[in-house]
Amino acid sequence: MDLTEAQERDARGETGFYVVPKFDCSHTHSIKPELTVPPLWKCEGTDCGHEEENWLCLTCSKIFCSRYVKGHMAEHKNQSGHPIALSFSDLTVWCYDCDSYIRDPCVNNILQQVHTMKFEFCLVADNTQPNQEPNKE
Repeated sequence: MDLTEAQERDARGETGFYVVPKFDCSHTHSIKPELTVPPLWKCEGTDCGHEEENWLCLTCSKIFCSRYVKGHMAEHKNQSGHPIALSFSDLTVWCYDCDSYIRDPCVNNILQQVHTMKFEFCLVADNTQPNQEPNKE
């Protein structure tokens, strides 16, 4: 019986995975640099109010829940066309149009704001340049 790659990793006790973000997203023009983070992180979706797995739209600063809750952020993207959102859970940035996590210097300010609000200390800015692979010189 052949094991899948995931089954082999599980058998070895290996868990988790990592994501390599896209560094050349062509949709970052939709991010509003003057965006400020609202103080309450509740989903604004109809009859929702979820407070844990939420995303911040980086175009209009509205907050909606993830696809794993009720999918209000995906619904917001479909209705508004706003492609990029930031996860309050793990501070990742997702582009719906690229269908990928992204990393771009234009999100550093908003990442600083969210990190400071969440952890009560300032995050040092990421100096990774576009088209540079992370952890490589």
